[in-house]
Amino acid sequence: KILAPMTKKIAPKVRKSLLDTAMKRLEKGERNWEAMLDVVQAGDPDALAEELRALASKLRRGDNADKSATVYALLLRSDRATDADRFALAVLELRKSAKDTRPALRHGDPALQRLSSLVSKGFDAATALRKDKSVELDDLYYVGFHFAESSHPLSGLGEDLLRHVADKGARTKVGKAAKNKLALVEGA
Repeated sequence: KILAPMTKKIAPKVRKSLLDTAMKRLEKGERNWEAMLDVVQAGDPDALAEELRALASKLRRGDNADKSATVYALLLRSDRATDADRFALAVLELRKSAKDTRPALRHGDPALQRLSSLVSKGFDAATALRKDKSVELDDLYYVGFHFAESSHPLSGLGEDLLRHVADKGARTKVGKAAKNKLALVEGA
């Protein structure tokens, strides 16, 4: 709190030290990193965004999906967040999702809401989802199912994902479900 009014006057070396300490605490799940990040945010928001992005990516590669989601959520609070950051958080949320296809439950799913927002901005979610190795066929089916039942411009995305699931998992349960859903959508 003492440093907050003087953030622009703090030497870059001191800001870097504050950032390193805050990142270590955040990664370990310790406390008292918020104030340091606030000081760094006010002085050098680009450096903070890059460090948060790197930490979230590092945690995502490990088995720390919850910590990674927390770091991505911090990054999304800043104005330096990119669509790739939003997509990464959506994928993490998708992996934690119950994947219940009932409309009321899908409506409240944060992963689907985030993906819908990205698609409405022109982000190619279908290609990104297919390329992401952490996304499984069940995840693709769930997203495809949701978008196939949504408004007309997004239904093409859903059909595309369902077709991909049907091709990749042809003899599996999810592949057969995707074929059935495609038949229903195309028949309507």
